[in-house]
Amino acid sequence: MKRRIIILIVWMMVTSVAIAQNKKPIVASDLLKIATTSQLQISPDGSKAIMVVNRKAVKNENEYYYTRQLYMTDLISPAEPVQLTFGDKSDGQPQWSPDGKQILFVRTDGEKSQLWILPLSGGEAHVITKAEYGTSNPRWSPDGKKILYSSSIPFSLIDSKTPWVYERPGRVQGDEPNFKAMKADERKKVVNSPDGSLEEVRAWLAKNTFDSNPRVLIRQNLQGENNLQPEENFSHLFVHTVGSEEKDVQLTQGFQNFQSADWSPDGKTIICHSKIYKIHPDRERENDLWKIDVTTKSA
Repeated sequence: MKRRIIILIVWMMVTSVAIAQNKKPIVASDLLKIATTSQLQISPDGSKAIMVVNRKAVKNENEYYYTRQLYMTDLISPAEPVQLTFGDKSDGQPQWSPDGKQILFVRTDGEKSQLWILPLSGGEAHVITKAEYGTSNPRWSPDGKKILYSSSIPFSLIDSKTPWVYERPGRVQGDEPNFKAMKADERKKVVNSPDGSLEEVRAWLAKNTFDSNPRVLIRQNLQGENNLQPEENFSHLFVHTVGSEEKDVQLTQGFQNFQSADWSPDGKTIICHSKIYKIHPDRERENDLWKIDVTTKSA
């Protein structure tokens, strides 16, 4: 009996040493192997769920970046989730079609994001928008015939006056050339000089700003996710008709943000929150509830 106990103790000690020798300390790059899930969406019939799986990837040995792909899991008979999208593009914000036969999602390829649809009956995902300023926050209409989405339009490309007081002392909005809204050949025709007239000096300064030489920051909320954001963007609502080649309809305009938008149950109205700014948007902390008629665009 004692012999068996001694053998058991020796075996446990040898096993512990072997396990200890196989253990390695955690290093920073181990954290990059962690996969996380987000943006869970349950199918209309409650049998399945789609989610975004976030991972870090590496290229050229030390260049790290995020990948986001769509996965689907069965809620009735749990099994390993099925990967739906692949590659280095970033896929997210999935939405089930009302009939549960298609997945709408946002794919980022480069700087702009567009809406894609993946048919669950088979076939490849395909892009359905060509939005100039990209897309986000898509929502199916209740009948599945239209899609509401948001697009961020830069300050310089909005053709109207700000509803708040222009905050450059001694200046008025529009007293310098808007190089960002011009085509390349138009920019070449603008006379600008540091030694010219007042208009030419202002044009010269505006051109330097356009060339980011230097980068001019005149706002409070200038910190973006990966870089500084000297220029404001304003979130506006668009409607895409599924299966149509017609241009998407812009519902909202101007220096105003329309966010958290969704359809009313009858599909005739968009509910969202927004604010008519009386002060600069960076300092506004309140919002109002808005209703927008899809047909007339009236709010």
